[in-house]
Amino acid sequence: MLFDEPTSALDPEMIKEVLDVMIDRAQTGMTMIVVTHEMGFARTVADEVVFMDGGRIIESAPPDRFFANPESGRTKRFPDQILTHRRAPNSALRRPQRSVPRCWTLA
Repeated sequence: MLFDEPTSALDPEMIKEVLDVMIDRAQTGMTMIVVTHEMGFARTVADEVVFMDGGRIIESAPPDRFFANPESGRTKRFPDQILTHRRAPNSALRRPQRSVPRCWTLA
């Protein structure tokens, strides 16, 4: 079965439900190709992780090696960029002036 970002538009509770179903399917032996940014899921379920950038395969490895010891510089930077939030310096951050209150959505 092919999945292209199956959790991309879901709220956190639905993400867990979808990933749980996919894990159940994997445990029954279903072959899956999954395009995802859910790195914890990929690390847990994948037999092989293929990292692509610009339509090209940059690196392919078993999850333990891919996450612990990536070979490509591009691959080494990727987990840090998605797993760690680094705030931009104040000089680089420009917030527009707002005349109306902000709207916050809580999940």
